[in-house]
Amino acid sequence: MRPYQRALWQAIINDGKNACAVHHRRAGKDEVLLNALAVKAMQRPANYAYMFPEISHARRSLWQAVNPHTGKRRIFETFPREMLSSDPNETEMRLNLVNGSTVMLFGSDQYDRLVGAGLAGIVSSEHALSHPSAYAFFSPMLRENGGFFWAISTPRGRNHFHGLYNFARGSDRWFAESLSVEQTGALTPDEIAEAKAEYIGLY
Repeated sequence: MRPYQRALWQAIINDGKNACAVHHRRAGKDEVLLNALAVKAMQRPANYAYMFPEISHARRSLWQAVNPHTGKRRIFETFPREMLSSDPNETEMRLNLVNGSTVMLFGSDQYDRLVGAGLAGIVSSEHALSHPSAYAFFSPMLRENGGFFWAISTPRGRNHFHGLYNFARGSDRWFAESLSVEQTGALTPDEIAEAKAEYIGLY
């Protein structure tokens, strides 16, 4: 775990809070929440979901993605075969865990297909690009089940993610955090300057 990721991990794993985190690209935010979801799914048998803006994003960005450093599929690095009770459902992008939990990937463009899913936890990746109505649809279900909602994204202007972040900042039940690349140190000042110069030259 990178040092700047510890506050988010503490809030969602140890403090049990909902989360709204604004992190820059390549900050490793999906890695943190995917592993945290695995912990929660093993601690409490229930149904869980990892949401991307579109179903195609879920398949490409996580379900089929291969870690270039290890050559392994990312989903199986977090959920090794020993955690699974059966073969993964490749069509539905669903994992059945040995303790009875299920973890599925889906897109916010099809959020209303999960009526009655009884979810106990949802991760929303790139929430700024997700369907604006998705959280409102799932919120009553999560409240009834004592579940959680974790939203992560890069900033995309003053939209529903911006509104959720501002709400989370004033709520005791939520963890809110905004980290820039200067704060995380993911890039050196020289690398940041070079990247800015490239973007200025291109656009």
